[in-house]
Amino acid sequence: MVSSNSNDRPAQRVNVTDKHLGPLDRPSARVGAVLVGLAAAALLIFIERDRFLAAELPEVDPADAAFLACFEQEVATIERMQADGVVDESRATLFRSRAEARCRAQNPAP
Repeated sequence: MVSSNSNDRPAQRVNVTDKHLGPLDRPSARVGAVLVGLAAAALLIFIERDRFLAAELPEVDPADAAFLACFEQEVATIERMQADGVVDESRATLFRSRAEARCRAQNPAP
């Protein structure tokens, strides 16, 4: 009696481009997954665009506007003096603190 055994057949190689691949194993499914991921990231950026792209600057209190104008002018002068080599960093820090005190005294908070 001759037995027929399935091990008698030569092994067949499995081709990666075989037509019997599942639908999620194909390259087109991978491309689709990347596109879905990119669409999700774009949607997230669109929804959170204020947080990611350009945060609004806080509004300046009108009472502080005069102080800020005074202080910015003083700081610009101090930075110009520092750039020209008239004052060093330690003196510039001292001048900035004095300028802030002077501008606060001239423009007190309400």
